[in-house]
Amino acid sequence: MHRLPSRSSVFRFRLASLLVFIAAGLFLAALGEIGAGLFHDTRSEVLTGLCLLGGAFVTFLIHVVVASRARCPLCTIPPLLKKGCQKSRKAKRFFGSYRLRVAGGILFRGAFQCPYCGEPTKLMVREKPLGGIDSQLGGTEGSGLR
Repeated sequence: MHRLPSRSSVFRFRLASLLVFIAAGLFLAALGEIGAGLFHDTRSEVLTGLCLLGGAFVTFLIHVVVASRARCPLCTIPPLLKKGCQKSRKAKRFFGSYRLRVAGGILFRGAFQCPYCGEPTKLMVREKPLGGIDSQLGGTEGSGLR
């Protein structure tokens, strides 16, 4: 299981996932409000629905900006954006969307499976190896070499 390179990339993945669900919720609420306004023939409900639709659009634009920097550590493709790349055989959908499945995995499990390369990734910062070239030479800490 792969891990992410920094805390800021973990934050970007979580924020982009949250924005996906907020935009989807606003979009569904807008459709319901517009439908209710047309059914009841009230202008205020339709205008409220249109404002919700505008909010969903703005939220989605912010999501695109944030998600473009959140990349899979293996294939370096942003899994929360739609790209023209071929999906993996392991990729699965949630309500017809690969993006919702990745976002749900990030928010609820703390891990996701990239729809492009199919590799699982945990939302944790990878550990850096201790020492530099000295640790590869066989541990020169106690030998007096510096």
